[in-house]
Amino acid sequence: MVTGSLIGRGHDPRRVIGSTNLTEFVVTVVISLTFVVSLGWSELNAAIGLIVGGIIAAPLGGYVVSRLPTRPIMIAVGVIIIASTIPRLV
Repeated sequence: MVTGSLIGRGHDPRRVIGSTNLTEFVVTVVISLTFVVSLGWSELNAAIGLIVGGIIAAPLGGYVVSRLPTRPIMIAVGVIIIASTIPRLV
């Protein structure tokens, strides 16, 4: 929602997506450290798929954003926000 709101206000999509992803990364690191400290390493097996997926998707997303023009990025973000909101309205 933050990304869509900032892009909708006219900010540069590349900077918005980059700064939002950086912020999410920092938050995820803190949450992960808290998870490991409170539950230990034994429970980490449940998150391996998410970790691997994030490692693969992050650079791919950065590459795609750096190559696409601004308008298609804005349209894609709008479509994703609308598509993710429709199930909540029904």
